[in-house]
Amino acid sequence: MPAKEKRVAPTVRYQWPVLVDARAMRMLETDTDVQYLVIPVRNRSGRKPDAQLPDEKGVEDKTNAFLASLGLSNAFASVKEGEVKATPDAKQDAAFDIFAGFEEYRAENNQRKENLRNQIVAETEWLDASQLSDAVGFENKNRSAGPNTWKRRNKIFAISWRGKNLYPRYCLDDAYQPLPVVKEILDIFGDEKSGWSLAYWFSSGNSWLGGQEPRDLLTRDKGQVIRAALAAKDGIQHG
Repeated sequence: MPAKEKRVAPTVRYQWPVLVDARAMRMLETDTDVQYLVIPVRNRSGRKPDAQLPDEKGVEDKTNAFLASLGLSNAFASVKEGEVKATPDAKQDAAFDIFAGFEEYRAENNQRKENLRNQIVAETEWLDASQLSDAVGFENKNRSAGPNTWKRRNKIFAISWRGKNLYPRYCLDDAYQPLPVVKEILDIFGDEKSGWSLAYWFSSGNSWLGGQEPRDLLTRDKGQVIRAALAAKDGIQHG
C-alpha cells in the first residue's frame, strides 16, 4: 500500500501591503531577508477581504482607502501638524501611546532609555547652569540667564537631568565659549531633535565619520561633522 502523500499547503505571493485573514497568513510566500509589519485590524463589514490592493498610489493613501472600502479602520492614529506639543524633555513625543496594552514592553523600553541616559551623562563632562556661568564669568544673579540665552540662540544645547539643565563641555572651547560649529549643527537640526536626541547623536559612532563620534571631531574636522549632520537631517541613516 503506497504511503499517503503529505499535503503541502500552497503558498501565495501578494502585492504588498495586503489585508488577509489568519488562515491566509499561513499560506503567504515570504522572503527570508525581509521583515514584515503585521497590523491587526477588526473587520466590521461582514465580508471576506480581497488581499489584492487595487492601484499604485502611495502606500498610506492606498492602505487607508482600501481599509475604508472594506469597513475597516486603520489602528494607527494620524498626527496632524501642530497637534503635538513639545515638552522640555522630548519635542518629538507622539500624540498617541504606542505601548498601550503592552506594559511589559513599556517597562523594558523605559529601562533601556534610562540606561542609555546614564551612559551619556557618565561618559562625558557636563556643566549645570551655575557651573557654566561661573566658568564663563556671567554676572547675572539668575545663574541660568546666560546659558539659557546661548541655548535659545542655538549656540549650545542642554539635557534635563535630575531637575537641572546640563550643558556639554565638548560644545565649548578652552575659554568656555561655544564652538561656532555647534551653532551650525544645531541650526541644521532645528527643532527636530530634543536635547537628549542631540546628546545621543553627538556621542554615537557615525559611519559618515568613519565610526568616530561627532563630539570628538568638532575642532578637528568640523566640515565632515556638518556633512554628517546634513545627512542625518535628510534622513540618511548611518551605520
